[in-house]
Amino acid sequence: MLKIYFDGELLELDDETLDYMYVNEGAEGIVYRYGKDAIKIYKKHCFRERLSEEQCVKLGTISTKRVLLPEKIAYSGDVKTFIGYSTPFIYNHPCVRIMDMKIGKFCDELDLIRDDLRELAKSGIEIDDWHTGNILYNGRLFIGDPGGMIFRREIRPQWSMGNSEFVLNRFLKDEVFPLARLSKRSKKNIENVFDDSNYIGWQIRDTMEEKETVRQYVKRMTR
Repeated sequence: MLKIYFDGELLELDDETLDYMYVNEGAEGIVYRYGKDAIKIYKKHCFRERLSEEQCVKLGTISTKRVLLPEKIAYSGDVKTFIGYSTPFIYNHPCVRIMDMKIGKFCDELDLIRDDLRELAKSGIEIDDWHTGNILYNGRLFIGDPGGMIFRREIRPQWSMGNSEFVLNRFLKDEVFPLARLSKRSKKNIENVFDDSNYIGWQIRDTMEEKETVRQYVKRMTR
């Protein structure tokens, strides 16, 4: 039995109910679906730094379009201990489906993510834990795990933005583009085609053809 105080309500969840609500889990916690919310409950033992209640509240004041941020706080059943938080629940398709997006739509989505990164950078917040398990795709691209955020102090927003943008570029080159089922030669060519020092969305728009899918574009550019 798991007792959670969430959104003004005490939830008493038995094992069968938890199995039904289960969505996913990672190093930090287990994610359950509850209505329109995805609730992340921290595991008792975790070797990674977690978001604090204060950080979750701060993130909840920032407006984003594609980066999912904490909206509600989850407490232990006695309302004494912060144990997790919620984000909006997003229906998720296999990440490889991103390859079927039109390349222009893909760039539009990257631009929205980049806008969100800029908003976070204004508060000294960066995202450095990018991997395909953190990306949710339902026709749109969402970054679904706030646990990979870093709170910087006394750092200029443009530096935070630069760091987040660099990691985004590396994620696209190392994990997303290879979903196009590239040859070994093409995977190596990614490094020659795309420059880490320049936002990849701009690089794509300069070289894309309107009717291409992401898969077709990446294969053309790296063959």
